Amino acid sequence: MRGVAETHIIFVRHADVHNPGNLMYGRLPRFRLSKQGLKDAEVTAHALAEEPLAAIYTSPLIRAKQTARTIGKYHPEAPIRESASLLEIRSHYQGQAWSSFPRHPNFYDASAGDETVADVFHRMQRLMSRLRRQHNGGRVVCVSHGDPIKIIRAGYLGRPLTVESAREPDPAKGCLLRFTWLDGEAQPTISYYEPHTQRRLVGYWERVGSCAAIPPGTMQAAKLEGTQVLIANVDGALYVMADRCGHMNTLLHEGSLQGKCVTCPLHGAQYDVTTGKVLQEARLRRPRARGTGQLLTKLPTHPRPTYDVRLEGDDIFARIR
Repeated sequence: MRGVAETHIIFVRHADVHNPGNLMYGRLPRFRLSKQGLKDAEVTAHALAEEPLAAIYTSPLIRAKQTARTIGKYHPEAPIRESASLLEIRSHYQGQAWSSFPRHPNFYDASAGDETVADVFHRMQRLMSRLRRQHNGGRVVCVSHGDPIKIIRAGYLGRPLTVESAREPDPAKGCLLRFTWLDGEAQPTISYYEPHTQRRLVGYWERVGSCAAIPPGTMQAAKLEGTQVLIANVDGALYVMADRCGHMNTLLHEGSLQGKCVTCPLHGAQYDVTTGKVLQEARLRRPRARGTGQLLTKLPTHPRPTYDVRLEGDDIFARIR
């Protein structure tokens, strides 16, 4: 965005680990990257090669430091610094074989000396705040572990900091979770990328708004996985659809909503907000050759994606299908 400073905090999960005993290694030392992990770290590093990194931060654990050093080969001017805030979770299951765990283990049992989900979020959040101040307008990479990265994401998406939230799927090894902060904005844009598959992970539920803020017959803009969407209340039922018009990318939430029909404010394209289907193509008014009348020319208009919606109390959650 021209004229507005962007600060990028990019969390990277370390690559695959050599773990022949299939242990929950946690914070145990000497767990290095596997041969595949070394190759995958190169793929991740290559995906970041063109980023103008000001610094690289890493968990003190060796698997994270190996991943950070691989990234650092493409950024010789960027210092590599260790931070305990990026450590793996502290859990009493550390060192035990995964095969010995109960079906739904609680890795965040405070009574057993574990960190809670909130503990993990707050240490990661404190680091995020410090890096935003120190590297305002710049880009940094933070190499960490699956659970801390999953939890920092959940917290900023408005998910409750509970064990249930932490049981969502782990981010992929070698992934990039990017927080983009614009000066003056209270919340970041969050994006997720897997260099090995060249796709983002879908299926996460993200808080996009509150029911109280969207009474029946109204719309509101929101962000879902960094994508501009609108939330529409149709007779008490809530729907989430892409906010950009399928004709010229105009913001649909700035138009009108009647029943389930949303009308674009620019050229009058209409969509069924429950399905994303085109109800009326965009139309361009042009004068007749003679007289004062006008002709309406239909313009190509494409359906809009819609998204899954669920409610938790007053909170509205959506996800990409």
